[in-house]
Amino acid sequence: MSQKIQQLHSNYCIRAYYQYFHDAHPLLLPLQVLEGGLGTQHIPEKVIAVMQYIGSHFLTTNSNTTTEHETSNRGHRRRISGSLPEPSQSPGREGTAQNALESEAFSCLSRPEEDGYQVQCMLLLSITAHAHGNFLDAIRFIKSATSLALKLGMHRYSFSVVHGYGSPLLEEMWRRCYWELFVVESLLCALIEESAELYRVASDVPLPCDEGMMDLHIYSSPSHGQDTIQDLLNHCQNRAQLVDPLPSFAYRITAAHFLGSVLSSRNSRYDDTTTSNQLERLYPRLMEHVDHKYSIGGIISQPDHIAQMLSQSKVIACSAMIYFYRQTSQLTPIKLQRNFFYDQSASYSSGITSPVFPSSFILQSKHSPNSNDFKHNPTSDPSSMHLISTAKHLATQLNDPRLVRGTSPLIIDAIALAMLVEMAALLIPSLDATLKERLENEFGNSLGVLKKFAARWPLAKTVRDLLIDEYENLFRPERAR
Repeated sequence: MSQKIQQLHSNYCIRAYYQYFHDAHPLLLPLQVLEGGLGTQHIPEKVIAVMQYIGSHFLTTNSNTTTEHETSNRGHRRRISGSLPEPSQSPGREGTAQNALESEAFSCLSRPEEDGYQVQCMLLLSITAHAHGNFLDAIRFIKSATSLALKLGMHRYSFSVVHGYGSPLLEEMWRRCYWELFVVESLLCALIEESAELYRVASDVPLPCDEGMMDLHIYSSPSHGQDTIQDLLNHCQNRAQLVDPLPSFAYRITAAHFLGSVLSSRNSRYDDTTTSNQLERLYPRLMEHVDHKYSIGGIISQPDHIAQMLSQSKVIACSAMIYFYRQTSQLTPIKLQRNFFYDQSASYSSGITSPVFPSSFILQSKHSPNSNDFKHNPTSDPSSMHLISTAKHLATQLNDPRLVRGTSPLIIDAIALAMLVEMAALLIPSLDATLKERLENEFGNSLGVLKKFAARWPLAKTVRDLLIDEYENLFRPERAR
């Protein structure tokens, strides 16, 4: 590839990063700032390389043609999820170029550099590792990023000031990096049902502003100690504060903290004061605040970056309540019969077949729906009904086209959670026919959402295939593999 073509491809990758990924994970400088003197002077090549690698996922469309001679199992998949061909990795010159970008992006992990930019790189690579089905690498990367961030003092107000070099935009970038790390660590640690390390760390880093203010360069630095996590929680618990909404990113931070509270509530060593009643009270109030923020000026008129933050806030909060209610639910849990994925990329350490999700992520059961253990009626169990209701609400959120267009691959976990609950609910013998039909429709819609994600992220295709297989194992055993 000539230098001119390579430079052109790199520019396309950067622009694709901002068009399709940045709104979902807004931790870096806006594009126009990156291309200006501030970005040229301060942003190192290793960050640019990671951005190019992520952006390259959106320049290659995964496709796979199907024929009339497909196997019967492939045909069964089409009948469940629609008639469009399923995506698969495309080979050729584009794949070779992406492999080169991948190698360059991951080369930063072998460097001994300890700075905030290394935290940014590891944070972004943890997201892509997860999106490629390597959750063990993803957790390793995010834990390394967290450890380095704490070592550098990124959880302190002073870090952004010292490393901002007098630029409010650089200071805001560092604050966003810390809070994005807080959110992503919470989501990845939820896969192993652990509260994130940053959940237990006291921080005086001010909240991020709304992205639009940063884009317009009208943002000024906040005062020291402005808006702690406790301030966020107090705000969301007070309906009177609806008239004074927070920045959209702040609700996402609150939702991630709420997820941490749910996960840590099982372990009194970390949180003796959080009770089930407190968590159940906070959830609807948080959702009310997010809905109110969403409605300001009309939902349709909300810019994509704000819509993305608010949609993610609701998805994270719903996911947290699924973790919460499933502890006491009487629903028959679902255990995937196949839960493996092999990524041939040399950049990941998982060189052998590894699980897509850890066992703790999957709703597990040792009995079948026909066993004597399942003769109870979960519809009379409040936790089970709350669990089903939350999964339906989550599935509704996931049908937001702007959430899918923002393309955070971390949303794939939420889709799987909702679909596992829906399958468990469909096993209830006495399930209301109307509710059953709605759950089946939501399940099919979620398969469609996964298909859109699968065009970019390998994990989505794997999860989709696993869930379809499990659906057929449970409800169409004569068609199962």
